[in-house]
Amino acid sequence: MKGRQLFLAVLTILAGTAYVPASADPESAWIATYNWSPQYCMDVLGSREPQCMQPHGFVFRNLIRTRGGAALENCDDEESISRDIIERLMSIMLNKDQIKAAWNRYGKCSGHSASEYAGLIEYIDRRIEWPSAYDPQNAGIEVKIIAMARQFSAANRGLDYQSIIFRCKGPWLEQIQLCLNADFNYDRASCPSANTCRDDVRLRSFQARPE
Repeated sequence: MKGRQLFLAVLTILAGTAYVPASADPESAWIATYNWSPQYCMDVLGSREPQCMQPHGFVFRNLIRTRGGAALENCDDEESISRDIIERLMSIMLNKDQIKAAWNRYGKCSGHSASEYAGLIEYIDRRIEWPSAYDPQNAGIEVKIIAMARQFSAANRGLDYQSIIFRCKGPWLEQIQLCLNADFNYDRASCPSANTCRDDVRLRSFQARPE
């Protein structure tokens, strides 16, 4: 327990937020999900959130605590997410509606306060590097899933390509999920499901919207 508390204390300092973790559950695992932003914005054409007004590639969507391979969601917790925390996460998630939805559906089941949950998101996002080939302004990106997974693995120390789940809508990449263990290290054993993409996948490019 002490080791885990020390880890989360260091994580907190790195995230620039002071907190003591509310709980530490070695039986839990985590899934960090990232939308391919042009696909998300295609699906929500009416959105005026910053995510859809400028070109963005992979954008953080949810941090999901799992146990036994099942997501913990919609817990009974009255804590709301404050305006300050929403603003703090905007540089990462770029979408106020999605920040609120992530906290209400998954954050309340995380075992952490809203501020702690935000700190975990910041820590995870700070570590990830996206290969430069995945520029949302490049039209017609087509790639094999295994090649994409290996590119991500090569760009990120400790990220086994089998610790990534790909989600698609038909031939189009919709989302990736990073599998993490209780200590927030990449871990293929923590992946609760398989890819839903074909061997070859396409990535939509950013489509500008009128101001």
